[in-house]
Amino acid sequence: MNKAFKMSGILIASLVYCCAYGQIINNPMAGREAGHTYYRWVVDVNHDGKKELLIGEKATKEDNQLEEQIAKGGYVQPNVQGFGVYIPLKSGGYINSKHVESTEGDFVSGIGIDLSHCYVGYIDEIKGYGIVSLEITEVKTPNARELKKQVYCYTITGDHMLKTDLTPVMDADAPSSIYNKYLSESKRTKVRLEEVTP
Repeated sequence: MNKAFKMSGILIASLVYCCAYGQIINNPMAGREAGHTYYRWVVDVNHDGKKELLIGEKATKEDNQLEEQIAKGGYVQPNVQGFGVYIPLKSGGYINSKHVESTEGDFVSGIGIDLSHCYVGYIDEIKGYGIVSLEITEVKTPNARELKKQVYCYTITGDHMLKTDLTPVMDADAPSSIYNKYLSESKRTKVRLEEVTP
């Protein structure tokens, strides 16, 4: 795992508000630090008629300075927002997503969405609904540094989110086919975040 990917995971984990898993949460905004501003995105991720609640902390000046410091040593993808995911229950209330499981075997506490490269809807490759987003990481080799672009989707699996890399299913002769299919300008979902200050 490269340094830039590790750092982006740390940033996402630090921006995501975590609460004890397993509790029924009636109001995911309750108990948050007064004076902080949060982003709230209400979206039906799995197309079941019940809307998930994605909450992320709005970056402060200090957070931006940290990002600038990290950028000096590596690439930081702009427009990425970290979110904690709250899954609605049939009986009412929410549960906090237990974790985000990656098909690559990693587990993190939240999801990172590039708000400028995002699609919400049906995904042919997994035969289900979810969120598709772009992830860019810096790959360092002995002779060069290059940016690796991967397209991921996030879906709900029971009590948690699953992150699937869609890049391996791309046609080798058309490396941008998955990108164009979901993230071209005409296909992207326009994300509207609400700002909430408890």
